[in-house]
Amino acid sequence: MNNDFITIKAINKTYENHIALNNVNLTLGEGDIVSLLGPSGCGKTTLLRIVAGLETPDTGDIMIQGNSIANLQPEARKFGLMFQDLVLFPHLNVSDNISFGLEMQGISRQDTKGRVDELLSLVNLTQLRERKIQDLSGGERQRIALARALAPNPRLLMLDEPMGALDSHLRQTLYIQIRDILKNLGTTAIYVTHDRNEAFAVSDYSVIMNNGHIIQTGPPHEIYSKPKTKFVAQSMGFQNLVNVYLTMESSKTFTTPFGLITIPSTHNYLSDRELEGTLVIPEFSISLATSDIAIDSYFEGILLRKIFQDGNYKIQVRIGETILHFVSNLEINLPPIGAPVQISIDWSSVIVIPNDLKTILG
Repeated sequence: MNNDFITIKAINKTYENHIALNNVNLTLGEGDIVSLLGPSGCGKTTLLRIVAGLETPDTGDIMIQGNSIANLQPEARKFGLMFQDLVLFPHLNVSDNISFGLEMQGISRQDTKGRVDELLSLVNLTQLRERKIQDLSGGERQRIALARALAPNPRLLMLDEPMGALDSHLRQTLYIQIRDILKNLGTTAIYVTHDRNEAFAVSDYSVIMNNGHIIQTGPPHEIYSKPKTKFVAQSMGFQNLVNVYLTMESSKTFTTPFGLITIPSTHNYLSDRELEGTLVIPEFSISLATSDIAIDSYFEGILLRKIFQDGNYKIQVRIGETILHFVSNLEINLPPIGAPVQISIDWSSVIVIPNDLKTILG
């Protein structure tokens, strides 16, 4: 983060008996793109609407460079909004949609035309200036909506599930373009999504939310490699999450379904008072055992499923009561479903994390 440009301080919001936001604190640096990531109902859209001035917090403050904007009306905050339902005006063409907000602000016709030209070039749609909205593809509408939101040079751009209505392939193309455009302009932005790949591709850092709380904040690679709780690990797509218990004999040795396993201290994120945690085993840590691996490194299991996807087999193996997921390339000869298999686990790449929110929330 470059500096404390926007500060969200101790925000609380309750609807009847539902706590939507609980003591939320967050700082954005100027030019940062921050993603709010979490399941439906976690509070991310409520937080966005409070920042925009569309909702009023029960307590807390929103500040720009140290000055409170809590009492400002939405239009006075000079923020831009882009929602999933784009709300483009069907009776106006592309150029008029982009210029609408500028004309409402009393910007001259010449300056408005120059800004529209600039933005159409930025989103690579200059040739569609006179096109009707209903004649645009979904991706084109998305870029026009972005251009319209950027037209007044907002101090902050807020995007709420902007790709939700598009297919996955088009989403991937567009969110990369959106990041490039925002970075080119140096626009500070909050990007709300429930898709971690989208969040990580667009943002400089991510905010993981659940049940009205901020659970973890950091650059995408840091959150992925060092999730602070089981919930965060699940949000990152980790499937191999196993309950483990610290032994009384050592601060590094855990009782697991695979026997006693020693985990380096640098990979153990439990506090001193926690004796139970979750072992996170990345898919790449697991492989079918081969003849060059010592026999005591094998774990015997049953092959439950093999699914061919993206040029590899996605494998499920049951070891006792534990099911492990990993990927195997096509060069490995897989036995039939139900047959015994041996796997090996690279223990140097696993981590132990807390099970729930207690460590984070105190």
